[in-house]
Amino acid sequence: MRTPLVDPIRERRRNGIRFAAVVTLALALYVRTLTFDFTYLDDNTLILDQQSFLAQSSSPWRSFARPFLPSAARDHTYYRPLVNASFALDAQWSGTNARGYHLTNVLLHALAAGLLFLLLRRLGGRDNVALWGGLVFAAHPALTEAVTWIPGRTDILLTVCAIASWLLLPRPRKRTRATGPDQRSAEPDEADPPDALMWVRRVGHLLAWLAALFSKEAAVVLPLVYLAHLRLWERHSWRRVFAPWLLAGWGVTLGVYLAARAAVVPEGMGLAGVSALNVFSNVPVLLISSFGKLTLPVHLAVLAIPEDTSLWPGAAAAGLMGAALFVPRIQRAPILFGIGSFIAFVLPGLPASNLLILESRLYLPAIAIVIGVCALANQVDRLPARAVGAGGIVIVGLLAITSFNYSGDFRDRLTFSRAAVRGSPHSALAHRNLGVAYQIAGDDDSARRSYEWALAQDAGEPVVHNNLAVILMAKGQLAEAERELRQELAINPRYADAHNNLARVLEALGRTDEAAGHWEIHRGLAR
Repeated sequence: MRTPLVDPIRERRRNGIRFAAVVTLALALYVRTLTFDFTYLDDNTLILDQQSFLAQSSSPWRSFARPFLPSAARDHTYYRPLVNASFALDAQWSGTNARGYHLTNVLLHALAAGLLFLLLRRLGGRDNVALWGGLVFAAHPALTEAVTWIPGRTDILLTVCAIASWLLLPRPRKRTRATGPDQRSAEPDEADPPDALMWVRRVGHLLAWLAALFSKEAAVVLPLVYLAHLRLWERHSWRRVFAPWLLAGWGVTLGVYLAARAAVVPEGMGLAGVSALNVFSNVPVLLISSFGKLTLPVHLAVLAIPEDTSLWPGAAAAGLMGAALFVPRIQRAPILFGIGSFIAFVLPGLPASNLLILESRLYLPAIAIVIGVCALANQVDRLPARAVGAGGIVIVGLLAITSFNYSGDFRDRLTFSRAAVRGSPHSALAHRNLGVAYQIAGDDDSARRSYEWALAQDAGEPVVHNNLAVILMAKGQLAEAERELRQELAINPRYADAHNNLARVLEALGRTDEAAGHWEIHRGLAR
């Protein structure tokens, strides 16, 4: 029986429509976030507090000479200049209006979903499977935080650059299209002669990886996944996998990144105070919870902490995935490649997972899960096409509805803070942020209750005692305010606002000499 001829022009048109469908779903699902405000969790520090810098026309390129967060903020040793540069570009026309920053996040998410569709096609799967993979990624609720929370752009930019670099990995010109790592290509062992297009791809691959490194430190693991892809999936020879140009290019690229980083944040990688015991004790929680949220997204939280994170979805999904590996005639290598990539993408988040398990960090690991599931789907060819299509529509529809509803939790400061407490009731940070939201809204009684809840969860939660003192100062309870401020400074001795407030209280109590000392400290810290 003769194989029917495929019209390449028609196929390109169909794939163009598939690509447009993925991008359109991503845009349509999140377009309403353009009306959302800031959440005041890091976005105020990154954008509102930095407007004097971001509004300057030179700020996009000057971002490469600044740390990710100002030195007074936590995690100031992170170096993510491409993210800051993107905020600077937004600030040129959006200023302190959140709309422009949300728009960029939505556009980048649509781009990431479209690029993933192209990557799934490169990995050799059926076009319709690649389409459903892209649609699932575009609509997945576990990715909602990365899109609707403006600082989630860090992970979106990382993923966009990572996929672009992956797509630009040079491949042999003489090869058969593989359906997975168990099917060998027709490439020879010797390297193809370089030409202009090949060198463009090589340079583009390295530049895209450098951009990923400039977006987030987790990009350092990408070459390991690329090597596994070249060897296990495309079946390159070891000589091609360890091609001199590739290893040298990665070395030079990493050297450029490390040199730029050392010039801006020479004090280290932001791991001070993080012990190996704390890091590796979180491996099971992080892997299982992340896997669960990406495969069975039934327990999402805008500000997740280990104590309030449910592990049963991840355990159930891992059991199902393990069972799938023992199904007869299933090629295990592509599924294992997806699982291995997922682990590689999740592990860089270990140092920060002791405090928060932010769902925005699931954005890059999500592509590994989609690759693994699509590799499994490509091996199922006996189901009727209509049944597969109907099932895909139901799955994508349910994911989209969940994402749409969940995105509402990021609408504004108060809504976000309430959602954070609801999802993570044991988080002192969540209760503190809710207290701040209430206090700004003028509801001091609710704010005080939230602050007391925060201290009940963590007596050392910074800023809380200071904010309680502000409430007491407004009521004229100066002695109580002084007690709160001294507790704040015992926890947070370099907090300028606490010194300023204590100086005001002491001056009102007639203790001007003591007040003068705190005025002086405040002026020194505020410089």
